[in-house]
Amino acid sequence: MGVKDILEKPFVPYFLKKRIDSVIELYKMKKIQEKRLEENTKNIQFLNKNIIELLALAIELRNDDLGKNMKNIKNLTSKILYQLRNDKYIDCENLTDDNIKVISEATILHDIGKIGLPDEILNKNEKDLTTEERALIKTQLMEGTKILNKFLDKNEIFEYAYDICYNHHGNYSGLSC
Repeated sequence: MGVKDILEKPFVPYFLKKRIDSVIELYKMKKIQEKRLEENTKNIQFLNKNIIELLALAIELRNDDLGKNMKNIKNLTSKILYQLRNDKYIDCENLTDDNIKVISEATILHDIGKIGLPDEILNKNEKDLTTEERALIKTQLMEGTKILNKFLDKNEIFEYAYDICYNHHGNYSGLSC
């Protein structure tokens, strides 16, 4: 606990007891506040996760395949990141479980720009899309990054989501589709 107070000699028993009681009470209050802070942090993380999943569900209700894609990409990302960390792959060996969890959650938002696409295009079979419709679908990357850009400084999950959204259609060469 450390030194919390200075008492001069000669001690007056009454004041000594009062000071000891005060230090003990302050210590108890500090522990209570730390516990509340931890609980509030967990609640905020829970809300963040659920809001993101709610958004994914809203998109899924518009297009079932897109919703399945969001869940699959989250699970696949998690598995890949754990394996890369275990294999000590460059820049992955220091990933924590929390890092992997946040990055995996962020992948749910990789197609958030599609929320603005008309249902008739979103639900159309890819091979039936016109050239104009394909061009419109490609704009979803920029629309997604515009949406996420507004939240970049709010939470690290949005920073990851922005990067994922912006880069997820990059070719192996690094050029965007």
